[in-house]
Amino acid sequence: MTSLRWLACSALAALLHVASPHANAQFTQDCSGEKTLQFYALSAPYDFVVDEKLYTFDCGHYIVFQSDGNLVVYNGNDEVQWGLNEINSDFGRNTAVRFETPGRLVAYAGSDVTWSTLDPTTTSVYDQYGSLQLEWFYGRLVLGFFEADEPRVIWSSDDPPSEPEVPPTDPPTTPTNCPEPPAPPPPHSYGDVHIRTPDGLAYAFQATGEFILSQFSGGLVLARQEAIPGRPHASINTAASMLVEDDVVGFYAKDAPHVTVNGSAATMDGDRMGLAGGGCLYLLGQRGEKQRYLVVWPGGDFSSSVIMNTSNGIVNIGVARGEGASFTVEGLLGNLDGDPSNDLTTSGGEVLSSEVSHNDLYSRFGVSWQIDAGMARYFRYASGSFESYRYDASQVRQARTLDSFTQAERQAAREACRRVSEGDRTVFRACLYDVAATGDLSFADLAAT
Repeated sequence: MTSLRWLACSALAALLHVASPHANAQFTQDCSGEKTLQFYALSAPYDFVVDEKLYTFDCGHYIVFQSDGNLVVYNGNDEVQWGLNEINSDFGRNTAVRFETPGRLVAYAGSDVTWSTLDPTTTSVYDQYGSLQLEWFYGRLVLGFFEADEPRVIWSSDDPPSEPEVPPTDPPTTPTNCPEPPAPPPPHSYGDVHIRTPDGLAYAFQATGEFILSQFSGGLVLARQEAIPGRPHASINTAASMLVEDDVVGFYAKDAPHVTVNGSAATMDGDRMGLAGGGCLYLLGQRGEKQRYLVVWPGGDFSSSVIMNTSNGIVNIGVARGEGASFTVEGLLGNLDGDPSNDLTTSGGEVLSSEVSHNDLYSRFGVSWQIDAGMARYFRYASGSFESYRYDASQVRQARTLDSFTQAERQAAREACRRVSEGDRTVFRACLYDVAATGDLSFADLAAT
């Protein structure tokens, strides 16, 4: 079977704050009261209980060891997607199914092995660790093990869907100083507020204030975070500002003009605008009140993406360092060196553990990356002032967990987020929390952009 694209695994483990992917799985009772994987993986050892359904966390599928000895995957409509009987004619003898260490799924008839995903006499990476996953990956349901660089697929529903065709359009007039844009980076500060650094570390940052996401020679990427009305435990990005050499590009979701260059409304030439200092501003797309922008520094050494929704006042921000660029980057989004373990570095150079406490995350790390009065000139203040946005770590409450929301809130969020996540586990989890925490279904639409 053709191998899959497994790029999201390490990033998701960080997002979920799982100390180790091999710790015992945690369960909830979310799917109509049935046993549900809280996260994404079932870790060994685990004994399947006869006729007990084990749901994926989006409630879209479940796996069950039936009393007839068959191990079956069903969709949410109780339609069979896969059964052990398809590959093991001896399934009727089975009295037990276990997910064992070292990382293999085994069916037993008494003490006799009737089927196993791995020959017990062989040695492989699965003899060290293993996690069994029943999950959507790029549009297909996969039952398998995902360790090291060699996914072992037991069963997959179908091949990943092909990329949708984009209808041809007439090329816009291109200013001589703005070539075709590079691929935009994905959001790294998004929702209410989730941070996933380019190196793969993820954490929630529910602070209010103005912060340095990334700073480097010749550039700054700043974010303004404000509390969600009526939801004191959550904040969102409402504005972003970027210093591109000598030019300042601003994005303001709540107040017009929504996009500014050096304090004035941006004047795009088609879908792009050349900056005086050699950078470029691109409009990548627009749907209703949502717009996607990309800012590229001179020479393509750095870029920052913005997804802005002017209807609910939310800005999502991503960053990327250009190929061949080697300058130092620092800030809330880490240092872009490929190592997530040192991304929680304060502005003073102190490296905090990725298992940082709530207090240290806000009072030592977060506070060190708030902007100072000298940087206030990079933001526009339609109301209030720099001082009114000052960060107060003592006011940050402990973030809520998904389990703290009611089942009705979680179910409403699932219905909205399953439509937009398109099999992306990270998008689904972030969307699920955002919709449940805010009660605002537009967060699901923003996740789809």
